[in-house]
Amino acid sequence: PELDGLAREAAVHGVKGGIENKHGKINVLMQAYVSRARVESFSLTADLMYVATNAPRIMRALYEICLRRKWGSMASTCLGLCKSLERRLWPDAHPLRQFEHTLSPELLHKLEVLGDSACMDALYDMSASEIGSLVRH
Repeated sequence: PELDGLAREAAVHGVKGGIENKHGKINVLMQAYVSRARVESFSLTADLMYVATNAPRIMRALYEICLRRKWGSMASTCLGLCKSLERRLWPDAHPLRQFEHTLSPELLHKLEVLGDSACMDALYDMSASEIGSLVRH
């Protein structure tokens, strides 16, 4: 029951094969870790900490294997997943999502909805008043 709720709440991407098997459970836990979801159950918290500790290391090893075998596309995919796990940030999320403990959820949502008009390069070139007007409207 707790895993079902966690899958509905935190699984941004679909879980192929369902969550009944161990692969599905690990998939949901990895997505919950990256999404920074709150886990209430003690057993799921322990499993989440185990996944959070080992998944980035395993993904980095897979990335190294792909590089050595010259599998460019797979290496790129592994690197993207590795960065997501290490930074706890989805690739399509706004870079300022890293500071969600400092910035309000409403502000982060607005920045993600604005898309390219609120990319880091655009924000860097704007003055403080321009950023304020962009976010308020």
